[in-house]
Parts: sequence; structure tokens; C-alpha cells
Amino acid sequence: MGEHSSSADTPLWAVVELDQFRTPEQTQASQWRRSLRSISSWLGGKNDAEQQVKDESELRALPGVRLAHLVPSIDWAPAARALGQQLEGQDAPVTFFITTPYSGHASVVTHWAEKHHVACLAPPTLSEIAEVALSG
Repeated sequence: MGEHSSSADTPLWAVVELDQFRTPEQTQASQWRRSLRSISSWLGGKNDAEQQVKDESELRALPGVRLAHLVPSIDWAPAARALGQQLEGQDAPVTFFITTPYSGHASVVTHWAEKHHVACLAPPTLSEIAEVALSG
């Protein structure tokens, strides 16, 4: 029987050189979402999707304190520890993290940096990027 890697063998982080970076064609999470969406629409039709939108709008209307009890904030410590293990032994004076938007990576890096007393630079705003692009 052939061996295949388990999730325990797969690292959470991979630090790569910029010229080696490639975005994934399809992430596992996006494949699950597509599968779930197609199954739910097949089983329930559009009513389920309409109900989901209604439920989300009701959640957004809740006060922040009530919402925090229903959906607690994410504990980034385990991911920050995994990042620290990946970065251990690197002697690069500066490391840039280029990640997908809304993935939580910024929170993980910030959490790690606070624990290790490392300075994090704020990413440029869209207007700052546009100004540089227009002036160049």
C-alpha cells in the first residue's frame, strides 16, 4: 500500500521567495464551499439561500456585546506559534508577508510580532499605492 501524507505531516506555513510564490488554483476551503452550495441548492432550492441572507442580516443587527457572545473572536495564538516555528532560525533582517485578503494572516503575524517584540509595518493604503503609481 502506498503512503500518503496526513494532515499532521502537512505544514501550516511555508515561507517562500517571492519569485517562487504561486497562488493555488483552487483551495480546499473554496472547493468545500462550492460543493456545499451546490448540494444545498439541489436539496433546498433558493429558499435556503434566502433564509441564510436573512439570518446574516439579523446577526449584523445585533449589538456588539451580544454578537461577541454568539461568535467569539478567534484565538490566533496557535497559528502564531506555528508561524514562529516556521520562522525559527531565519536570519533575514526583513520578511514580507504577502497573503490573500481576509484570510486572518495579518492577525496571526501581528499576534506573533507582539509576542516577539518585532515591529510590524502597516501595509500601504489604496490611495498611497495609487499616488506612487501615478507619480512613477
